[in-house]
Order: sequence, then structure tokens, then C-alpha cells
Amino acid sequence: MIFKNNKVYDVLKTISLVAIPVSTFIVAILGTYNYGNVERVTAVLAAVNTLLGALVKISSEAYNKEK
Repeated sequence: MIFKNNKVYDVLKTISLVAIPVSTFIVAILGTYNYGNVERVTAVLAAVNTLLGALVKISSEAYNKEK
């Protein structure tokens, strides 16, 4: 298991499932108002979310195998 602490796992899962998608939504709205660097911000958020999602999935799979 990647995350030995359940609290770390829960926080990262919440960030990847809620916080980053909400911030991506806000960036999309800002893009409609011609806010600068929207593509860069969206790309960074998508990359971070992909990494967190992969780490959470790997940790979840390892935890389920231990059971």
C-alpha cells in the first residue's frame, strides 16, 4: 500500500475527486471571460489530478489485496 495512513489517503482522494475538478470548472468559467493562461492552469490541474487518481487507485488495489 502506498499510503500507510488512512487520513492521507482520504485527503488525497477528496482532493482528486472534488477539489481539483471544482477548480478546473472555475478555470473553465474564467476562460469564457478571456482570463490569461487558462490553458496552462488547466493542463497543470489535469496532470495533478491524473497523478493523484493513479496513486489513490494503486493504494486502493493494494489495500483490497491485503484483505
